[in-house]
Amino acid sequence: MTLQTWIIEPRDSLIVRDGKPFSAGVTHATSLDFPFPSTTTGGVRTRSGLVDGVFDVSQIDSIKEIEVRGALLAELDDEGEICVFYLPSPADSLLLQDDEQKRNKAARLYPLLPLNIEKLSGNANKAQLSNLPEQVVFPVGLNRTKIKGKPYGDLKFWCWEVLENWLTPRIGSKPFIDITNLENYGISSLQKDSRTHVAINENLTSEDGALFQTRGLEFNHGKGDLSKAKKLSLVVFLDETNSKKLEDKGNLAPLGGERRLVSWRKSNHTKMPLVCPPEIVNGIGGYCGLLLLTPAFFEGGFLPKPNGDFEVKAIACNRYQTVSGWDFVLNEPKPSRRLVPAGSVFFLKLNGDDVQRRAWINKTWFSCISEVDSESGQDFAKDGFGLCVLGTWDGIALENWE
Repeated sequence: MTLQTWIIEPRDSLIVRDGKPFSAGVTHATSLDFPFPSTTTGGVRTRSGLVDGVFDVSQIDSIKEIEVRGALLAELDDEGEICVFYLPSPADSLLLQDDEQKRNKAARLYPLLPLNIEKLSGNANKAQLSNLPEQVVFPVGLNRTKIKGKPYGDLKFWCWEVLENWLTPRIGSKPFIDITNLENYGISSLQKDSRTHVAINENLTSEDGALFQTRGLEFNHGKGDLSKAKKLSLVVFLDETNSKKLEDKGNLAPLGGERRLVSWRKSNHTKMPLVCPPEIVNGIGGYCGLLLLTPAFFEGGFLPKPNGDFEVKAIACNRYQTVSGWDFVLNEPKPSRRLVPAGSVFFLKLNGDDVQRRAWINKTWFSCISEVDSESGQDFAKDGFGLCVLGTWDGIALENWE
């Protein structure tokens, strides 16, 4: 299947609601730090169902089958084309800074790897360090006791070139990497723009005291000279058939809360490998790492359903995220669901022979691995949740302190 790339460039700060009420008595609305895939997928499906500018409700069933991958964050060049992808920082990485590194905008990068707690010297009792159920997964962390520095958490997105090096091959054989310039690694969270508004009555005049505030995402990065600021955008991927449904729907359209305008346009410059690079394929043996580029839904919480392709040996992930939304068919809120956040890393043991493993690698790379919610029937994979890439891992759980 050939994927087409679509750029969604906000023309103004974008508000992606977090589900909290916004009505009389609530005077502010703050955007999420990054849109859930359901927001951009809803935008794609809504535009696909427009007929002469009006949504055709008779197409709802077919439109709900449209599969969207993303959205991802990308930087645009002066021509408005994609030049760099910025992807969620992997949860199996730890950046530490001492005072000198902080002054020089440098850091030291450590890989977090599975720990065999039962065999770590001096820790015969697994319960001392972990409350995970027996025979489920290893905890992930450092096996080092003498490290200096404080965690540096202001690098939420890594550029693809850096992330690709992290994945191929994984640096498990190296104790750490010294980073001399963090600005070359990626960017921090998207900034938020605060605006104060006044309510307008039916006579088109302002209501006394009816002030409210919104905080939307700014899609640019760079400090100091505004002329050097870089433009950012959202990017989604569709197959050719569904991509054609967007091509005659115009350029500008509202998206998200407050119906802020975004520009939709097709791109001919993907800048992302849509098939697994040979270096990664050849570097994966019986084990691998799987990195989530978008949040994923599994009915089992943080664990996908067991299957014959792989076994989960360890997981590096942060606090769960919660997603809801509005069901326009039933005209009611969708049930809230917990998600494994983007950036989470699954350490997997692959089953089968080499041919079967390679087939699974090619099938899984840049695909969505989320599951269907058996209660609501929502197919989270079709909605863009659980988009993933793969990396190499030697399958070794650390057993000794250093």
